[in-house]
Amino acid sequence: MLNSHAVSANGQPVEEPMEILIKVNDQNDNRPQFTQTVFRGEVPEGAKPGTAVMQVTATDADDDIDTNNGVITYSILSQEPPLPSRQMFTINNSTGLISVITTGLDREKYPRYTLVLQAADMLGYGFATTASAVISVTDANNNPPNVDPVTTAAPTEPPHASLTVHALNMLTGLPATDLTMHFSRLGRSNEPWQEIMKSTTNEDGRMGGGSVPQGLLAAGTYKLRFDTGEYWQRLGHTSFYPYIEVVFVVTEAERKVHIPLLLSPYSYTTYRGS
Repeated sequence: MLNSHAVSANGQPVEEPMEILIKVNDQNDNRPQFTQTVFRGEVPEGAKPGTAVMQVTATDADDDIDTNNGVITYSILSQEPPLPSRQMFTINNSTGLISVITTGLDREKYPRYTLVLQAADMLGYGFATTASAVISVTDANNNPPNVDPVTTAAPTEPPHASLTVHALNMLTGLPATDLTMHFSRLGRSNEPWQEIMKSTTNEDGRMGGGSVPQGLLAAGTYKLRFDTGEYWQRLGHTSFYPYIEVVFVVTEAERKVHIPLLLSPYSYTTYRGS
């Protein structure tokens, strides 16, 4: 406490107290710590991309309000076995939620996966620590019994969708629902695009079943346009891409074309799926 001098009405000096506040800034001197050395979870075989698997958590004693010293970013460093894809799972970098990112989970072939996880402070650029996540793939009834093709009549096969889409929100690791899309075909001799259908993704991030083209997809040039700007605006984000157009060529009539879309407000990834 320090004193300052003032003058009273009769001219006598008066000492008044003056308060000085000193704020101590945080220093990044604590390493993040996972709450468990090994996290364990389960996921059914054949689970769709976007399926939540497990939640991992880490703590940091440093300040995460006025500085980034205690702000933790999660990531996956490795996956064992790296089959059928090197990236079967993804982790939300801010919440630690691990989800399925691609298809191919098969308990009979790969009953267990081990992930090496990292938690790093300062938004991923500071101190880091690691832990493991062991994910068991549980059984699903996906192996039909053997039947005698001579004595058993085959049921009539339902029509298959010729185009399937699966959109995944990479910020949350969950399916992108209510994302509007337009499916068009390029006319002959460079005629304008002709829209075949308009649809929105359902709660699984897939195209609505009532509007999916059936049968064979004829040879030609096609375009899928996703209205990503409107989608991210509804979620309170600003998108770098107001829309995303995926143009692809079918060289000969195909029974099925699958287009996955992994998107964030500032990036997207797409590829020919199976």
